Amino acid sequence: MQLLGYLGPYVLKRISRGTGLVIFSGVLACKAALPDGAVHPNARFLDRTIEPTAHIRLATLPDGHWENPLATQEAIVSLGQPAGPEALLFGTITAAAVDAKGYLVILDRKMNEAKVFSGDSLVQTVGRAGDGPGEFRSPIGLAVDQSGTLFVADRRQVNLFQPGDDGYRFTRALPVTSFHPLSLCVRDGTAYLSGISAPDGFAIARISPTNQQASPFGVVYSSPNLLIKMQMVAGIVGCDSSRGQIIHAASALGEIRAYDTTGTLKWLTVIDDYRPLRVLEGNGSTNYVDPDGAYDVVQSVVAFDRGIAVYVARLKPDTPVQSVDRIYSLILDPNTGALMSGGVVEDVAIFAHSTNFITTTDTPAPSVTLWKIP
Repeated sequence: MQLLGYLGPYVLKRISRGTGLVIFSGVLACKAALPDGAVHPNARFLDRTIEPTAHIRLATLPDGHWENPLATQEAIVSLGQPAGPEALLFGTITAAAVDAKGYLVILDRKMNEAKVFSGDSLVQTVGRAGDGPGEFRSPIGLAVDQSGTLFVADRRQVNLFQPGDDGYRFTRALPVTSFHPLSLCVRDGTAYLSGISAPDGFAIARISPTNQQASPFGVVYSSPNLLIKMQMVAGIVGCDSSRGQIIHAASALGEIRAYDTTGTLKWLTVIDDYRPLRVLEGNGSTNYVDPDGAYDVVQSVVAFDRGIAVYVARLKPDTPVQSVDRIYSLILDPNTGALMSGGVVEDVAIFAHSTNFITTTDTPAPSVTLWKIP
């Protein structure tokens, strides 16, 4: 199984196997002999405003493939065939959603565009590569709010598109400043971005057409080392709209938090045997990345009627091309964060509401399947 197109910020990219240099979420670090006194990030500087309300152990989950409670056998459409008369190739599928018309909207980060499908028919391409209004530069997230507005975020701004008889039309862009966004969800017309807010280390920022100044909240890690603090807060965000919650999963910590829309922490779930990519604090501004051994990455956070679904990929160690050993699906109680069920799955859900959900995989090519929830 190959690594899915988007795994959040903690995707390790080797520059050269000979030099051992790596880029880790945009920060240059060195894979080298660890200095005396270097510690694993989980060992100190955690800033927890409440004690964990629940604990999870991945080792206790069923070993064989598990029937995801979101899943049904009724697929509406599957897109992304690598060959044949219905061939359709995507570059990197970052996000997808179902809009008010029931159309499937798929965001392709590599192609810098969102494609809108009615069934298996392409009806519109939204956006293009660029830095101007309605253009994208490596987009990181897509969502549709209850009014039908399409939100598409990249590292600089959140673009808004209004639906009309002739498709989506660009209306405005909300600039994102002092925050480095990594994923997006939308609730009640407000965009919530996970990412990095330097130097304060907030994990989430909210921005809307009426409040265009990004308002950050959610301190999940504290350290005098600025680069480490920025790395540790990065993760994936999901909007639990029906319950008024914003869910954040920190990729380097294996911790899942629920906030209300004011930014107040409601519950904290800790994955006790989560294997983070080892990032160690060196002297001064030098940090160390130790990718030897399998490590875990949060892939998505999806709220649905019965709970919160969190998907965690375990990456194989030291493979020339990053690949996934297994994918865990965790179904959490939305009120406490306690594990209700879980197991190993093949596909990752990236969107859900009352009637549909969407899964994606990269095997044998990037593809998306729209399912009906009975």
